[in-house]
Amino acid sequence: MTPDFPSNFLLYDGDCPFCNRYMQKVRLERALAHFVMMNARDAPALVKALRGVGLDINAGMILSVDGKLFHGAECMQRLALMSTRSSWFNKLTASIFSRPRAARILYPLLVTGRNASLYLLGRGPIDPSDDTPRGS
Repeated sequence: MTPDFPSNFLLYDGDCPFCNRYMQKVRLERALAHFVMMNARDAPALVKALRGVGLDINAGMILSVDGKLFHGAECMQRLALMSTRSSWFNKLTASIFSRPRAARILYPLLVTGRNASLYLLGRGPIDPSDDTPRGS
């Protein structure tokens, strides 16, 4: 990644109701300095840069921890390990997704749910070639 982007971030699809709800519910440890959660639809340059290194936001969330990138199931597992156990939601997701095998098996179901919900809502996938932020 380039210095133009934060080294600690989580990139997700803000148009996906499941992704949005997860972002509202998850509580992450304060272990990462300057951690930013970003809607991929508002960060087209970052989406494009990540696509350039082989990471497709439409196939899964992307987490950067000190510049090291985690995608999809691996991202979900890292988030489960980082989250607090302060609520039943965090306890449940941590107990399920902190195990790599469970994350690999279940994450594709989450992506399928995301794609189905976007389709039903009339929203398309994130276009990495569109480098215009929404609202511009």
